[in-house]
Amino acid sequence: MKEIEAKILEVDPAEIRRKMQEMNAEKKFEGKVQSEFYDYEDGRIEENGILRLRRLGSETILTRKTDEENQDGAKVMEEIEFEVGDMDEARALLTSLGLEQIHSSEKTRAKWHHGRIEYVIDWYPDIPALLEIEAPTQQELTEAIEDLGYNPDEAKDWDSHDLYQHYDAER
Repeated sequence: MKEIEAKILEVDPAEIRRKMQEMNAEKKFEGKVQSEFYDYEDGRIEENGILRLRRLGSETILTRKTDEENQDGAKVMEEIEFEVGDMDEARALLTSLGLEQIHSSEKTRAKWHHGRIEYVIDWYPDIPALLEIEAPTQQELTEAIEDLGYNPDEAKDWDSHDLYQHYDAER
């Protein structure tokens, strides 16, 4: 499935929550997110994407994203994602295939859905709160950004690596 997303930096979480309530968005998750990223020693996975094992509350999700293109302030990636039963078992499988954990991260997340749009507030250590919006099309993404009162020109097509680099934060 194609993923089209953008980030708005340094948002006011209380204001975003108020807007989610006003639009009757459905809250899907709030809590800690633990992510581990895997690759082979030669780095062939990160050459064009990521392989991530993530725990969101009681769910454990394995995700492969491959770079597509970035357009108009949005990151566009091909994404394959599915739930796995147990993080420790998934980790053991990945390492048995010769993959190594290359880095990990933790953050706090609040997630809502409204129609075909996903809205996420992320709090990384040492990085101000940010809003991530994901939509099935570029036009819907632009409209969702504008519906919240932001200018699409403010949108960033960044991944977490770019965020850490921008804020000179430890990963």
